[in-house]
Amino acid sequence: MLTVSETGEKPLAALAEPAELLAARTGLYIPPERSAHLAYCLRAAMRDGGYTDLGSYLSALQDNPPTHPAWQYLLRHLAIGETYFFRDAEVLQTQILPRLIERRRSDGSQTLRIWSIGCATGEEPYTIAILLRELLPDIAAWKISILGTDLNLHALSFARRGVYNAWSMRGSPDAHPDLLRRGNRWQVSEDVRRMVEFRCLNLIDDQIAVHNADLIVCRNVLLYMERSRHAAILERLKGALAKDGELLLDNTALPSPRKVVDVAAAPRRPPLTTKHAARHTAPGPAWDDPFHRAKEAANRAQWVEAHRWLDEAEAQNRLDLPIHYLRALIYNSQGRTADAIHTLRRCLYLDHNFALGYFTLGNLHAQRGERERARQHWANAASLLEAQSPDQVLSLADGMTVADVLTLIRAQLAEAQP
Repeated sequence: MLTVSETGEKPLAALAEPAELLAARTGLYIPPERSAHLAYCLRAAMRDGGYTDLGSYLSALQDNPPTHPAWQYLLRHLAIGETYFFRDAEVLQTQILPRLIERRRSDGSQTLRIWSIGCATGEEPYTIAILLRELLPDIAAWKISILGTDLNLHALSFARRGVYNAWSMRGSPDAHPDLLRRGNRWQVSEDVRRMVEFRCLNLIDDQIAVHNADLIVCRNVLLYMERSRHAAILERLKGALAKDGELLLDNTALPSPRKVVDVAAAPRRPPLTTKHAARHTAPGPAWDDPFHRAKEAANRAQWVEAHRWLDEAEAQNRLDLPIHYLRALIYNSQGRTADAIHTLRRCLYLDHNFALGYFTLGNLHAQRGERERARQHWANAASLLEAQSPDQVLSLADGMTVADVLTLIRAQLAEAQP
């Protein structure tokens, strides 16, 4: 909670006023247990905008639309941004996109309209464009419209540039003709960038960005919005679909007269063997043990279920580091930063050479504005990683190599310099 010393104002009970204003104007819901995170984001936004007290900042929010810089400072810090290339690629590549292509080829239109909602920095719509280029050998004969929308103008600007770091590539093949490596960064090819348009849109407004859409992708967006708004938003999205269009959701989907695809429940099938498809996926683990069930639940943002499976896994092996590390990541996703930090310290007790633990711990302290602690943990991680082979794939890092993580750490250290 913001205090008198931090804001020059009397404290607000559980930050109710800013949270209610945020929900009313953007639909984003910050529960009371995440008030500390909201307080941190408010302080950071006030600092960015040069506001000296909470009252004047809240007035600026109240008096302006979410596209105003006052709002954008806050949205930039609140952004979830959990996206990466080829997320959900299997269900898109083997089921949804082939179905859409077959329909539009059969009816002779050879037209596809696709809308990615909450696209953040653009990895999702670019992934769809890349997959379509692989699935359509005659793509030049098609008219394809892919739109990515978000309320975060900074993220949209990033998306339009189409330049990404290793973290965005953690689900990607090692090499891809449409993802061009430029040193420590990757550039989306010009052919793919031309296929995608980005636009600012507030989902709670009565706007439809795409009409007669063949596919609307709205992954996890509703998880962060007021539950009371879900039904109205979903009805509006269903109304934007073509008669045989498909709506790709997570497990927040409601019944629909049009086809709704729940990614979490979608059956898994071997990927197509188009020219680069085989590189997108790797054989997965057997999902019948508690740890991997917890990971699956976490990917669906089902936190209670994830913790329940982790409890079962921990009962079998209390000293298993991956169990504790996954729990720390889940705590962080829940906004329980203090619990995440405590659990990461337990990881480091189990293995004091756990470089990824130091790196993640540094990120959490940076989120809380504790720059010196963050620098110390990042420096520890860098020291441990520099002693390893750069090409070694780092355990628990989603396929990232030692060199990839070192690049991120060095960038963080450079940015954190006083």
